[in-house]
Amino acid sequence: MESYSLDALKIRIEDAVKTTGASRVVLDKVDSLFDGVSDRGPLHMELRHLISWLNGLGVTSVFTAGDSGGKPTHGLEDYISDCVIHLTHTFDGEVGTRHMRIVKYRGSSHGLNRYPFLINERGISIFPITSLKLDSSVSRELVSTGIPDLDDMLGGGVYRGSSVLISGTTGAGKTTLLSKFAYEACRRGERCLYFANEEPADQVIRNMESVGIHLTDYLDDKLMIHADRPTSLGLESHLTEMQDLVMDFKPDAVLVDPVTGLAAAA
Repeated sequence: MESYSLDALKIRIEDAVKTTGASRVVLDKVDSLFDGVSDRGPLHMELRHLISWLNGLGVTSVFTAGDSGGKPTHGLEDYISDCVIHLTHTFDGEVGTRHMRIVKYRGSSHGLNRYPFLINERGISIFPITSLKLDSSVSRELVSTGIPDLDDMLGGGVYRGSSVLISGTTGAGKTTLLSKFAYEACRRGERCLYFANEEPADQVIRNMESVGIHLTDYLDDKLMIHADRPTSLGLESHLTEMQDLVMDFKPDAVLVDPVTGLAAAA
């Protein structure tokens, strides 16, 4: 049986913890500590001792390990970890997507699905779409569509905070209705974020001027038009960008034209 010891590593970690007052210890790619070790028995024993020893120091320990055949290298999670988070990076054509899955978390109820996530200048954004709950509060305030006759048809308008889908064939007037809603929202003093998924912002503005909807009256003040094809980024990246813009601009109304453009990026 091979002899293997992490005593030297423990001495270095203990000295660093005492010197810095650290409450967390991170070992990046822990599996590299065992390169060339063929007998897994001592390896797992040393890791268990290392975790127990770190727990005795009162610190939270986080390890990273490589991937082999879709499983963390060496199967270390079966032996030492209270929580295992598995990350993957896959490609659909030329578009890459990162996914996260909680393999196990002792003593906790956790999501079992695979969630897409994105790393950008804001940090890490995770999309646990399948775990969204239907427990949000609702408003009873009615908001005008900007078209009085349509408001009458809807019983006074649409509820604030609701989702409204305008469907129809090409040329039916979907963008015109959407733009009228945006214009009237801005005229009421509200902020409106318009996602144009198929047309440049200047084209939307020009076309709407032909029917008397002058979006430039509120552009860059109450109205922001963001034009970008979802397929240029991939769905997760595009949704993150949309979320970031909503957080920054803080709109009262969000318009997506057309929402089917998101399906093309999925």
